[in-house]
Amino acid sequence: MKLKAKTIVSIGLTGGIASGKSIIAKWLEQDGYEVVYADKLGHEVLTSEATINDLKKSLGDEYIINGQIDRKKLGELVFKDKSKLELLNEITHPHIRHIIQERIEKCRNDRIIVEIPLLFESKLEKHFDSIILIWSDKATRINRITHRDKISEKAASNRIESQKDDSYKIDNSDYVIENNASIETLRENYYELKSYINCINDRNALPFYQEK
Repeated sequence: MKLKAKTIVSIGLTGGIASGKSIIAKWLEQDGYEVVYADKLGHEVLTSEATINDLKKSLGDEYIINGQIDRKKLGELVFKDKSKLELLNEITHPHIRHIIQERIEKCRNDRIIVEIPLLFESKLEKHFDSIILIWSDKATRINRITHRDKISEKAASNRIESQKDDSYKIDNSDYVIENNASIETLRENYYELKSYINCINDRNALPFYQEK
């Protein structure tokens, strides 16, 4: 039985930190595709009263300043303590998934792209009709991160290691773009990607959220 209210192809766009997925997402949006940015939704959710109240109950007032979540302090906590990261995900992910499902239902086109960095880490594979992975090798990503964020190679490596192994993502994606070369090469691969996206069929992906 089909679970989605409308026949809209849902496409997951993912990749590790500094892989280039955000560039692809922006190009797709510029070319008229409807794109949802999960990280932006996460930031919106962190400003909601419900999330703030839930965090206050779980972690106390220490991470709330002037009625808003201190994102820097909270980020430092969850980076050091995996259990706190899991707690934060338990609080925020249902809200994010609910918004994504709303966007799918309201989509004006017949397909929608969700740019979601932690797609595999969040175990959302079954919620997409197809998964596209943008992949870069570790050395290339470390170089990008150190230049972009002005941090050490060790810190950059730690960020990469905190995410799921690349080999797992490659094995479980439907379409993989390697992004280790120039922006011109990436653009050439992008044109082929668009052809693939336009041919993806609905596979009865599970909804992101169902009202109880």
